[in-house]
Amino acid sequence: MQKKLIILDLDGTMVDSVPDLTLCINEMLTTLGYITSIELQVRNWVGNGIERLVQRALTQVMAQEPSALLLNRALTIFRELYSQHNTKFSQLYPGVLHTLDELKAQGYHLACVTNKAQCFVTPLLEAMQLTAYLTFIVAGDTLQAKKPDPSPLLHAINNFGVNLEQTVMVGDSI
Repeated sequence: MQKKLIILDLDGTMVDSVPDLTLCINEMLTTLGYITSIELQVRNWVGNGIERLVQRALTQVMAQEPSALLLNRALTIFRELYSQHNTKFSQLYPGVLHTLDELKAQGYHLACVTNKAQCFVTPLLEAMQLTAYLTFIVAGDTLQAKKPDPSPLLHAINNFGVNLEQTVMVGDSI
């Protein structure tokens, strides 16, 4: 069956956002009185959303799980920082725009499904000049469930009126 829809993840697939995430994690850790981390560590913590990223960072520097109170405070600090810096050092991976040009020219529908919250997705897509390519976006707060739950992917598939066999998902993790 011919493919019609290509669903793309954002972070780690089209955009390397780890430099901005590292900046914000380190500013958050400094604000909370902890030592900072190197980008390589942060790169290993990325995946499954901001909540898990912040929890992993705190667990690493504290050598134990953070309390719910500390985690909530850290998340508030991180979100504020990331809203100010989520496009400062992020960059497209090589070949992304060329690939999207080719896929669009071949008539594929292109969608983005990400666990990143919409308030961070929109500025990042605009800064990376991706909005013209993606005709449907499912952010991490669009639905109740996030990836790896299939709901966000099925939501995109249903939007285009195609079936699973006509869809390809491109991402860096499940």
